[in-house]
Amino acid sequence: MKKVILSQLILITSILISCTDKLENTEVNNNPTNQVVLTSNEYASIAYDNPKELSEDEITNVIYDFKRINSEFKKQFITTKEDKPKISIINKYYLTNSRNHSRSADSIQINVPIFEVELTNNSGTKDMTIVCGDERAPKVLLFTENYQFSQPMNIDMRYLVEIAKLNILSDIKYIEKLKSEKRSSTLDKISQSLNISKEQITEDTIKEILLLLITAIQENIILSMAFEYKQNSFTNCIYGTSHIRYCMASRSTLQRSNAHRKYMGRHMGTYQGHYLVGCGNIAVATLFSILKPVMVGETAAGRQILIDWDYLTAQKTITYYNSPDLIEMTASLLRAIYNKTRSFPNYVDFNTYDEDNNPIIKRGIASTSTPTEGMLEYLQTMTTYSGSTGFNPELAKQSLQNYNPILLYGNGHYVDNNRLPITKDPYKDKPGHGWIIDGYCTTKKSSSPNSDLYWSVNMGWGKGSSAVYFKANNGINCDVIFHTDTEDVNIVYYTQEQQMIYDIQKK
Repeated sequence: MKKVILSQLILITSILISCTDKLENTEVNNNPTNQVVLTSNEYASIAYDNPKELSEDEITNVIYDFKRINSEFKKQFITTKEDKPKISIINKYYLTNSRNHSRSADSIQINVPIFEVELTNNSGTKDMTIVCGDERAPKVLLFTENYQFSQPMNIDMRYLVEIAKLNILSDIKYIEKLKSEKRSSTLDKISQSLNISKEQITEDTIKEILLLLITAIQENIILSMAFEYKQNSFTNCIYGTSHIRYCMASRSTLQRSNAHRKYMGRHMGTYQGHYLVGCGNIAVATLFSILKPVMVGETAAGRQILIDWDYLTAQKTITYYNSPDLIEMTASLLRAIYNKTRSFPNYVDFNTYDEDNNPIIKRGIASTSTPTEGMLEYLQTMTTYSGSTGFNPELAKQSLQNYNPILLYGNGHYVDNNRLPITKDPYKDKPGHGWIIDGYCTTKKSSSPNSDLYWSVNMGWGKGSSAVYFKANNGINCDVIFHTDTEDVNIVYYTQEQQMIYDIQKK
């Protein structure tokens, strides 16, 4: 019987198509005799009975595919093997749908391998990507260019990683739901198409059908429905428009400092009279580098400098090592934004050492706060925008389709393992962040039931944060909690506290 079924399968034309539920309902009636036509949902319902973990080669292919999409997204096409980076897996762990990642209860237990991968480019720069290693969702979760592996991932980047993890869990839960809801009807469809009983469809039979489906696609047996099985294709892309990277060296000071930032604890240090520029200031500066409004900067000596945006954005990265004129203009820009948004420094006492290496307690700047009302009032003097609201993916995409960037902001909270607020130093102040979304890309793999939506963001932390892509089909509409490097200290971000300003244009 197995040989008979296999011979039938070899003789038929098998295709896999993506379609809407409406189209799916009409397919069966239109099927030619001896033709198996499966939707991507039907394919997923029978393809992953025993989901396997991806091999290193398969992970490499997932990353190369994403790099290809990313390169085409930016109109920088990869043409040779020499263009491909060297890939090294640096960490592996397993993701479960525990309550540590969301408030919602999950009925389906999932254990998903996650790989952190280093990409070494021919230029010597290194990129970082996080990949889901489950065959049900072999996808990139987060990708960032020019990543600094010597430094720990900052809190705000970890926030994006956790969002992407929740998103991939949702994708896999959807496939498991399809398995429970559509498997039986899919087997009925195969039974009718092949004129065999449902009981004759064994696990081996399913494997043979799936193999032929994939082969048909790869060999373009049906030219009118030709598409690639292994590779993604992007369906809608808006390329990121923020190119400038305000690196930590310029981010840390309103004017060029001869003193290096000294890190103690949670990035506390002395600045010899220089104020720390906060993330809200950097987000506004990045936004202005896209919009290029007429603007005058302010030096510490009170001198005004007309901001030359073409000159300022000609360099992607601005550090201490740029020309004095460029540094001065950058510093005057940041100083003006700092003052006009009514930002202020936050001081704390921290342990350090004097010149004789004796332990002392010193007061220094731990962070900078930018009042929301101060930022909004200043933006209203320089820009127009449609409004401020909770994150809305559709509004965000519409804004980006008009090449109008988005500014996001919101607070997190330090909590213990019982989700109770931590009120002691250095955790009593809320962690928060302001950042820019400047593009997005929607991709679709033919065998996948869902499209994948990647957001292009500039996190404002200089290298390793100005070209970040993270997967989030539902935007950031989820509560996120994750551990810090300190035992019993966690950070939680609540959906309702995350806001976006959209359709931003210069006046």
